[in-house]
Amino acid sequence: MKSSIMNYLMNIEIDLINDYEQLLEKHLIASGINYNKNDIINAYFNTEKKLIDSVPRKIYKSKEFVCPKGYEQKLQEIEQKIIFGKNLVPFMSKNILKGNYDDLLLNDWNIYHFHLSDKMDKNEFVRRSDYELFAYFTLDSCYFIQIYPHKKKSLYSTQEMVRILYNNWPELIEKHHIIGLSGLAEKLNDSDYETLRRAKVSTFVEIAPDNVFWGIGGGYTSSGLSQEVLHKKDNYLRFLSNAQNTITNNHLIIKNTIKNMCTSHCDHYKYKLLFFSKDELTVAEKNNRKIIQIFFSQSKLRICEPQELFGFTSIKLSSDKLLFCSV
Repeated sequence: MKSSIMNYLMNIEIDLINDYEQLLEKHLIASGINYNKNDIINAYFNTEKKLIDSVPRKIYKSKEFVCPKGYEQKLQEIEQKIIFGKNLVPFMSKNILKGNYDDLLLNDWNIYHFHLSDKMDKNEFVRRSDYELFAYFTLDSCYFIQIYPHKKKSLYSTQEMVRILYNNWPELIEKHHIIGLSGLAEKLNDSDYETLRRAKVSTFVEIAPDNVFWGIGGGYTSSGLSQEVLHKKDNYLRFLSNAQNTITNNHLIIKNTIKNMCTSHCDHYKYKLLFFSKDELTVAEKNNRKIIQIFFSQSKLRICEPQELFGFTSIKLSSDKLLFCSV
């Protein structure tokens, strides 16, 4: 409230978080993602987490991996798409189109599942199949854990998947190994684990004596939302809030510079977010048609014409002239 009053007194319109939500909403709409308008940022990052980057990967198969007879060709099609970095969405759950749908298997164990089918529905997803492939992905590799029947009881809470993952590639999840914990007081079967997960209760997974794991997929909140998504959202909002404070705290410098650049100027300043990265933010001042860039790690401010956005040398200002907020 105090910030809004100060902005009004300084003739400033600025709301970088709202601008960011509008940018993300455009991406969701363009991608055909359904979302809750009151939860745009979560929907965007939640969808981002469920998608797999289309980059070439090597495939590794567990010692236990078996492809059911008659499904070899269907599996090979998925393999080729992984190897050559093609789109895997058609083989995934249709729930991927729901921005606010939480994939609890992914959030819990970081395991993806794919339908083994070569018949397409009208919506460009493969038809649901009798078998599903379960796999773990890294930036450059894909690890085939196992193929299970779709009708398997407690399919998505099959703790054997974690056991196979650790027995074949322990380095992938070793950092989630709870050292010193020999076991759980109450042993959980897959059905028990499924019940707890559906209730959004996070728990350890015990695959053998002295082998207890936690948070392989980053974990989830009591609503089911990925902890990684929540942390990412909080970090971005904190960054944008600090950036907005930096702009308003230095508005007099920006205002005077813009006045010196203009033959005539508007004394009402309307800022609009364009884009940002880890420690850099670019906004447009729409009424006077100027670009403002802030380089936080270098304590630099740049104001230029739109056509000068690229290839323009930034101006170094002393730290006592710029009131930078911590990012």
